[in-house]
Amino acid sequence: MMKRFSTYLAVVLIVALASPVLAGEGHKCTASTQECLDKMAVKMANAGWSGLDGDYDEEKGLFTVTKLFDDSPAVTAGFQKGDVLFAINGHKFADMTEEDWAAMKSERVPGATVTYTLKREGHKKQVEVTLVEMPEEMIAKKVGKHMMEHVTVASVQ
Repeated sequence: MMKRFSTYLAVVLIVALASPVLAGEGHKCTASTQECLDKMAVKMANAGWSGLDGDYDEEKGLFTVTKLFDDSPAVTAGFQKGDVLFAINGHKFADMTEEDWAAMKSERVPGATVTYTLKREGHKKQVEVTLVEMPEEMIAKKVGKHMMEHVTVASVQ
């Protein structure tokens, strides 16, 4: 646990110390590097995590599971690679507005139970998953990836 925290802290410190060099304009994130880092770290620390990753087809409103993280709630709940998710808590992804997505995300906190509707091998199935806190190494990875946008933009200018 201490090693994971140290790794996370090292990533945060490196990005924070390098923020004057990394700051840039003309990219998706309009916040300063430090503001962005702080906001993302807090947001992800308070977000519920299921432990699955995948590809979302916006046109069809379908999310295909491409990765399951070891010992995650998604694995415990019985998700499988290739599952095609199309609804959450009875709401079809394709029918959700931006406001619906925002409301759904705000409810996805550690301890919340989420019911996904999916198709597996042509059969419809509902799978419940209880969300947990996002692991520190996952937060560090996601924050680090986003911070690279700052680096890329700054180096291009």
